[in-house]
Amino acid sequence: MDISDDNAEADDVFPVAARIKGPHRKIEVSSEMMAVMEILTPRERSILDVLIKHGGRMTQAEMRSETGAPKSSLTMALISMEKRNLVTRREWGRTNVVVLSERLFSDKDSS
Repeated sequence: MDISDDNAEADDVFPVAARIKGPHRKIEVSSEMMAVMEILTPRERSILDVLIKHGGRMTQAEMRSETGAPKSSLTMALISMEKRNLVTRREWGRTNVVVLSERLFSDKDSS
């Protein structure tokens, strides 16, 4: 389930990020992100890995499918990561959109 540009609700929640779709965005792992990843649990690390793979944003339902994590475990890990300002979650329909915190990565333009 991708959030498309014509979804006004998603644009309100993530004005810039709503227009970014999956792997079209190249994320370079910063030194800060590497340091953070060293102290994360294996589940939290796998969450960051899939977010990086998908351009820094994806739905929680997609994340659950890709990581194979049980729903409650994934939710608890995301809550913990959100409290530490590593990710942001916003409701979108019957799921959440999870966005990687911008402070953890730097963009590389494909130009």
